[in-house]
Amino acid sequence: MHKLFLTYIIISFFCLTSTDISGKYQIESQRSFDTLELKNDGTYEYKSRGDSCWLWHQFTGTWKLTKETLILYRTNPLHEEYHFSYKNGVVTSIKFPHVAEKSTYKKL
Repeated sequence: MHKLFLTYIIISFFCLTSTDISGKYQIESQRSFDTLELKNDGTYEYKSRGDSCWLWHQFTGTWKLTKETLILYRTNPLHEEYHFSYKNGVVTSIKFPHVAEKSTYKKL
């Protein structure tokens, strides 16, 4: 019992201190094929792929994680910020162009 409790504490501590969320995420939608790739060097690439190729977009920039909020800084003259929520391996959209609010992304 003591070993099981100690193992639980070690795993919990590892999960709490682990903030590596880099990887590729895909929006969970039947009408969209959007992906968000968070790279280890602090940059990201967002590909918006809707129903029509005329609506396809691609954004790049830098990202940072503050508590449970993922902030994307878009590389453009407007210096826009996009805020996402990150919790338990799920990224949820809060503000991003061409994406429905509260979209859920699943890590690929």
